[in-house]
Amino acid sequence: MDWSNLATPLGYSAQAAGGPLGFPLAPINAEAIGRKIAQFVVFLVNHGVLHDPTRVHVIGFSIGAQIAGIAGQHVKKYTGKPIQRITG
Repeated sequence: MDWSNLATPLGYSAQAAGGPLGFPLAPINAEAIGRKIAQFVVFLVNHGVLHDPTRVHVIGFSIGAQIAGIAGQHVKKYTGKPIQRITG
């Protein structure tokens, strides 16, 4: 999944004294991104592309690993079955 638009470090959403305070948006969007990945896995299962999520391997680096874990939590919540493997 390409989530680079949601991870840009140039996001400015707070004002500091005399100017904008920029901070990375990735941590703020991590939960939503993980949930979207889980929804995609569930979609694939529901449409017969995947037999079940225990055949899925999610890989993430840095905050992507956190997002992979969030996706795994949501897949288990939605389907009752865990993702087979998460590599961070």
